[in-house]
Amino acid sequence: MLNLIVMAAAASANIPAADLRTVMVDGSPVTYQSEQRPDGTRRLYGRNQDSQTPFEFLVRPNGQVNGHVGRDYVEFRVSTR
Repeated sequence: MLNLIVMAAAASANIPAADLRTVMVDGSPVTYQSEQRPDGTRRLYGRNQDSQTPFEFLVRPNGQVNGHVGRDYVEFRVSTR
């Protein structure tokens, strides 16, 4: 799941708002959507379709990401380049 987090957060700037995407992560389909907030923060949210584990991430313009995968809190940074 961490692979999805990093990939989605890094690529989120190019995703149109409310566009449902599906990617394969470790052999499991994961669907997610993205929305841009007025403060520049990007919200990514979705679900692993096999395990039904939901996730939500807030990606700030400075590369700081925090959110949840299931009940687990996650926090990390991604490149802003």
